[in-house]
Amino acid sequence: MTEETRRYKVLQLDTTGWEVPDDRVDVNLTREECNGRIRWYLDQGISPDRLKAGVYIPEETTES
Repeated sequence: MTEETRRYKVLQLDTTGWEVPDDRVDVNLTREECNGRIRWYLDQGISPDRLKAGVYIPEETTES
């Protein structure tokens, strides 16, 4: 996977561990989009210690 094709997700530390805050807008992001979403959460008052970016790997669905 090259840097151009690598996709990211935003993760927030929750009581259950690291979770994606909003599945609709915080997954399958470019590097720039991911940085923008993290900046948005920081502007909302979320502590930087509770945020991180992770590599997004889509879940494959299997048909039965």
